[in-house]
Amino acid sequence: MTHPSIRLLLAIPVAALVATAAIAATPGSAVAAEEPPISNELFTIDTARIDLQTPLGVPSHGTATLTAVADLELAFRAGDSLGEVIPSLTGTCPSLALGSTVRMKAGDTCTYGLDWTPTDVANVIAGWAVQATKVNPEGNLEGAPIDGRVSMNLSIEWLTISDVNFGPAPVGERLDGGIVITNPAAIDIPLLDVEIPVGAFALTPGVVLPQTIPAQGTLTIPTTFTPRGAGTQSARAALTIQAPFPDGPISATEYSTLSGRGIPAAAQPLQATNVDFGEVLPGATADTTMTVTNPNPSETFVSLTNTRELTDAGLEFDSTDYLLAGGESVTITVIWHAPPSESTKPTPFSATAYWEDLFGTAPGASANLVGEISAVESPGPENPDPENPTPAPATNATTALATTGTDSSVILSLGTILAALGTLTMVARAIRSRRAR
Repeated sequence: MTHPSIRLLLAIPVAALVATAAIAATPGSAVAAEEPPISNELFTIDTARIDLQTPLGVPSHGTATLTAVADLELAFRAGDSLGEVIPSLTGTCPSLALGSTVRMKAGDTCTYGLDWTPTDVANVIAGWAVQATKVNPEGNLEGAPIDGRVSMNLSIEWLTISDVNFGPAPVGERLDGGIVITNPAAIDIPLLDVEIPVGAFALTPGVVLPQTIPAQGTLTIPTTFTPRGAGTQSARAALTIQAPFPDGPISATEYSTLSGRGIPAAAQPLQATNVDFGEVLPGATADTTMTVTNPNPSETFVSLTNTRELTDAGLEFDSTDYLLAGGESVTITVIWHAPPSESTKPTPFSATAYWEDLFGTAPGASANLVGEISAVESPGPENPDPENPTPAPATNATTALATTGTDSSVILSLGTILAALGTLTMVARAIRSRRAR
């Protein structure tokens, strides 16, 4: 592109001739203007203006040709060259000395040439002005003179800096691209710095500045696009370039537009860990933790949706609503108030917590909460009810003996017989005692 600060507009009075370059040198170029040729009763000009556009260090050339229609005297009126613009004359032409003249026959031509090889970014002035007067057959000047002039437009073909369209990218995922700088000049151009506003676009990590844009070559500055949300996003990268000027290099700023479009990624469900309170005494409390995670790159707002149900089950949470950034987790304290129980068997407990994304960007998650209420010991021989004690069974030597034998059934039978005999003996003694009376 042509940098606006270095565009050269030269409008020097140069006869009624406005010449346009008809020749182009490689790789510099002369661009034909849309102005029509100049024509009057004394002369014609094949072009209307000289347009030259060339890179630094690359030669360019343009011409304008005057053709005499009648015998005339052509006088040089004004024109000079400064800097790198070099004029030339071919054919029947007055010299470039002010006031010089030349007689031209009908059909004679005078070609004004312009050569330009810019070496720095600076304005240059060049021009050519002539005046023609008719020469009669006697060789005398007659009639009013006709002026003509050449106007010129000289510009530097500057760096071409590409815009970068990264296209669509899932939210949170990085795409790589690059700003391509093309240098048509025959000299190296220093790139001092590149600034990109903080956001979805950035220089690729590891890019080192300054760098050099090689002569008649390209330089690519790696950049990245990481959309932070859905939709079209853009930014302008400012490139600081060192441009050569006659009094020394000057920093100039060029721009590249970076653009891309974020598309919603396939959202992953929220994550919530299960918890186990273990064994808890009836009427006691126990606490543990639950972790809820947002695995997606986008921010979300998670909420516990069945709070009342869980509260009725004796569960208590630190909080039930959380704003989670992409990839963020929160650890929540959960307390269980175990209810009273008189059951002689362990009582299992279970509940389910349902977490939902209130932004609607990700599926929800559920977590199981389990525990066990301890059993209550029942009254028995080893733990009698103090209000209704159960008397211990009577024992005697016989039964003691019976419970320690190797054949308990035999010993128990023998004990039973002995006990019966003892009872009979007591009855017999009672009868004898009664007779004795």
